[in-house]
Amino acid sequence: MIIAIPFEQKFVRFRDTRNVPAMILRTVFAFVIYFVLNTLLKLPFDSAFLDSGSLVAFLVRTARYAVIIFVIIGVYPKIFPLYEKIGKNRKHQ
Repeated sequence: MIIAIPFEQKFVRFRDTRNVPAMILRTVFAFVIYFVLNTLLKLPFDSAFLDSGSLVAFLVRTARYAVIIFVIIGVYPKIFPLYEKIGKNRKHQ
């Protein structure tokens, strides 16, 4: 998260919205991204290893969550303007 917020502020420049469909889509897809990334990043490792209390397992879990947080906070907001267009297209039709 330490890296994601400055990255977002410099490159993404998140803007809030009052567009309800866009807000719902943002939230739903954030959960989808979380579950997909969490599942994909677990695949290379045995579940017994990830559940163990070893330092290496802890570091792998920490890295996995760091990647997920970076993507959701730092990268994912880059596509938010697309959600704004979806809501506006519905209003104009």
